[in-house]
Amino acid sequence: AQAVGYADGYAGEETDPALLAEAEELMRQTAALPRADRLYITEVEASPEGDAHFPAFDAAAYTQTFTEAHPAGEKDDHPFTFRTLDRK
Repeated sequence: AQAVGYADGYAGEETDPALLAEAEELMRQTAALPRADRLYITEVEASPEGDAHFPAFDAAAYTQTFTEAHPAGEKDDHPFTFRTLDRK
């Protein structure tokens, strides 16, 4: 809950979005995802080993307002896409 309060402190300010390193755990423990009006998602076209995943959410409740695809390159092993989703 402390991390949600910290992130809420940035809401409405002219700053970069708060980046939460352990977003999956935060969303699961605090149920913050249903409160989100905007989601910044980076989709990487890879299937790494691990057990951390972004939690499921109701995609129908959001409209994609931005998308930007990037190919794999010299500094990136995999293609990736930035997406911004705004709550309807």
